[in-house]
Amino acid sequence: EEQEERLKKAGYRSQIQRKGRRGKPLSEREQQGNRSRSKVRSRIEHIFGAQSNLRRKAIRSIGIVRACTEIGLMNLVYNMRRLCFLERASVS
Repeated sequence: EEQEERLKKAGYRSQIQRKGRRGKPLSEREQQGNRSRSKVRSRIEHIFGAQSNLRRKAIRSIGIVRACTEIGLMNLVYNMRRLCFLERASVS
């Protein structure tokens, strides 16, 4: 509730998922709101999930420049894989 008040004061609309509790299920309006939020959220979380599967547990390089380069290359690999997937999907 504190976070939602802070968001409202800052001029933002809350995009926090609602959660039902025992004996108090979500209303139809709250369920619809969760569905619309989860469509956006799932697209973003799939990207993070795919990138964490590509990456090892930790970045093992010395120096921030090398670490940034390694992360950049992992992002490039993800984007290339995604491009191949989208091109195959558009041909079908």
